[in-house]
Amino acid sequence: MEIRTKVSQGILHVYLNGEFDVQTAQLFKEVVDRIWQEEQTDFVFLYMQEITFLDSSGLGAILGRYRNLFQHNAELVIVGPRPGIHSIMSMAGLQSIISIFPSIEESLEHVRGVRYAK
Repeated sequence: MEIRTKVSQGILHVYLNGEFDVQTAQLFKEVVDRIWQEEQTDFVFLYMQEITFLDSSGLGAILGRYRNLFQHNAELVIVGPRPGIHSIMSMAGLQSIISIFPSIEESLEHVRGVRYAK
């Protein structure tokens, strides 16, 4: 899996490409944790449009990041998963605790609403 990141306006943007599985989950955890600890952003956006495979290790890595961020009053947002990937996340119950949006526009609208409410 390829991971690219950037920080902009209090959001850590994490772009994922490829297979998110047992072989790539550890790298994902290390990259996201390291950059978030340095930047302390209010939000982490996971761009999953280019994820072609997701297994339980990938789900666990996402849930682990969610827990870490939640403990620090930060939020994980998933952006644009493909239908098959979205189905896997739904079956695992992720959408009951993590915001999942089909587009960046809807994700940013969510951020504006959260920031306005504070």
